[in-house]
Amino acid sequence: MTFEQAMQYDALYVTGGNTAYLLRRMKETGFDGIVKKMVNANKVYVGVSAGSLIAAPNIGDPYDKDTAGLCLIHAYLSCHCPKGTEARKDLPLPHIPLCAGQALAVSWQGYELIEG
Repeated sequence: MTFEQAMQYDALYVTGGNTAYLLRRMKETGFDGIVKKMVNANKVYVGVSAGSLIAAPNIGDPYDKDTAGLCLIHAYLSCHCPKGTEARKDLPLPHIPLCAGQALAVSWQGYELIEG
């Protein structure tokens, strides 16, 4: 899909799967750049599971260029966490653990954890 084709849509839905594979394929095809341009043009990015994780600055530990995420948000995410999971304190950015029934709404104003 070209940038021009992608811009015809109001939202981008990125589902789950193998996080590393999804991110690698986006980078190999150049779709990561299209996604970033769409978000910068105020298009809606909806990530589910792996689709959420790749929106963060990094999907691995330690950071390297292969695990660099899309940097759509300035926080690290964990998905499918048990209720009561505490955020990690050892990371350079905030860490947000997401449990079943939770979503994270992100805007220029910040983050909002949605439950239910």
